[in-house]
Amino acid sequence: MKKFLASVLSITIVMSLAACNGKQPEQTTSSSSETTTQVTETTETVTETTAETTSGTTEAETTTETTAAETTTETSAAAPKVVNLTEPKLDAAKDFKWSLKNGVLTLSGNGAMPNYKSETKIPWYKNRKKITKVVFNGNITRIGAYAFADCTKLKSITIPDSVQVIGEMAFMWCEFTEITVPDSVTFIGDGAFGGCEKLVSVKLSENIAVINCFNDCSKLTTVNIPEGVKIIEDLAFQGCTKLNGITLPDGLTKIGEAAFENCKSLTKINIPDSVTKIGEMAFRGCTKMTELVIPGSIKSLGYDTFEGCSSLTSVTINEGFTTIGQSVFSECAKLKSVTLPNSLKKIGQGAFSFTGLTSLSIPDGVTAIGTDAFIGCKSLTTVSGGAKVETIGSNAFSECKKLTSFTITSSALKSIGKAFDENKNLKTLNLPNATKLTKDGMKKATKGSGVKTIKVKSWAK
Repeated sequence: MKKFLASVLSITIVMSLAACNGKQPEQTTSSSSETTTQVTETTETVTETTAETTSGTTEAETTTETTAAETTTETSAAAPKVVNLTEPKLDAAKDFKWSLKNGVLTLSGNGAMPNYKSETKIPWYKNRKKITKVVFNGNITRIGAYAFADCTKLKSITIPDSVQVIGEMAFMWCEFTEITVPDSVTFIGDGAFGGCEKLVSVKLSENIAVINCFNDCSKLTTVNIPEGVKIIEDLAFQGCTKLNGITLPDGLTKIGEAAFENCKSLTKINIPDSVTKIGEMAFRGCTKMTELVIPGSIKSLGYDTFEGCSSLTSVTINEGFTTIGQSVFSECAKLKSVTLPNSLKKIGQGAFSFTGLTSLSIPDGVTAIGTDAFIGCKSLTTVSGGAKVETIGSNAFSECKKLTSFTITSSALKSIGKAFDENKNLKTLNLPNATKLTKDGMKKATKGSGVKTIKVKSWAK
């Protein structure tokens, strides 16, 4: 052990003396005889110091970035499969350097590239639009945040197997048509491929657990979702208007906000029973989606989740689900059939507004129907059920001009807003078990409608 420590100390002293003598590593690095392997323990991220020149950068100019890093113990043991839900901490490349010549950007080093704060902070920023090719030398383990953002002449890239992390916005606005992310990669940062408008197909690493990086890839048609993916984050595929075939894996737990918003070519989506949360606006504007099944593992849907899915014709929500939030299925003009579970408690504001529903059976578990919940359902003819409904909000059934039959069987019904405006064909409200409504309240509730008769068990005083 003493010999080992003495050896390390000797090497460190030699390296320090070389640094003091001003010696710099060669621009083109040769293969090292040193064996480099990865450790499986989590280590603290080393503070990185970026050396930037104040003078104008030229293609032939070389910038060297130095970092302080602790010595990492090497091991040849096989690493277990890692599930990274957040960016893992990697040791910085002490010897990281770059050069740019004749459009070829060469990156060299052993460890993680720096994460840059924006595209303007990358050292080759002034010449980014001249970069046509990237060469990696050594063992780069992280492609830094914003590293190749707006490199619009970069038509292709080969990511080496040493890379474990791709930083956020790393390839934003690049113009390659396809990309393969090697299985060595376990984490990809937010928007890493965002705005790559010419990207058509993607082969992702089988070892990533989070997807959050393809927003506004307007020509993307094909991407594999690996079996190990647990989370599809906010905006992950937003604006991928050509995406038409995607299979979500068993084991997926979350679909984030606006994750598939405006994926206008997506015809159907399978939502596994493992999913427990779908974010707001997740599938808004998926105009070619035709059918949908919501598993009971999901308890609620929020604002605009499927709003504007104009080709959606049928929806089935399984038992266990409790809350349909604001405008979830609003503007789904062709939605004619919906199957609601008895576990449903609340139908929120505008939940089914301006849909194509023709009839509605309200489950016995529902206690509240929100404002505008079914406004503008011009094909709706009958409403029935609702054995536990307590409140019906204003305009809940307004502008349902074909509505002729309305029966709510609840004995707990205590409040109805001005809910039937412009329904001239609705002549009778049948509320056979109601005892908590007042005549004056119901006179206001039916104002603007064709209702002439209200049948209740008794009026409240």
